[in-house]
Amino acid sequence: MAPAPRWKQLLDDRLTEAVDMLGAVPGVHGLIVGGSLGRDEPWPMSDIDLLPVYASSMEPSQRVEERRNELVDRWAASGHAQTLDPGWPAFTAQEQRDVLSAGPSTSRSTDPTSTDPGATARIPALDQRLAQLQELLIRLG
Repeated sequence: MAPAPRWKQLLDDRLTEAVDMLGAVPGVHGLIVGGSLGRDEPWPMSDIDLLPVYASSMEPSQRVEERRNELVDRWAASGHAQTLDPGWPAFTAQEQRDVLSAGPSTSRSTDPTSTDPGATARIPALDQRLAQLQELLIRLG
């Protein structure tokens, strides 16, 4: 089956619709466009990859997923199905600010077990999330 002749316009329209609908969810600070669309290299089978940036917690993620399902169902019913992935990873605005201000350095926190006030301890979970965001921003940059 050949792609619709206006596939690029349809993809652009759906990206705009997804950003508008998901971005309107309370608690969503913004959306990062990833994948082939984020690299400005779309093709007829491109999906829409959006990485949510939440204002302060991941709490809105359930509502984002509900809205995503509404869009995908509507698009499928139109006869031109489209995949939309607003999934993992997602970040809070503070995590994004932390990464941008830290640059390429690793995240560290004061080590509560040390008597040295300058000692730092690695926070593996935060390190991993910040590394993911740094990698993403480098790829999108």
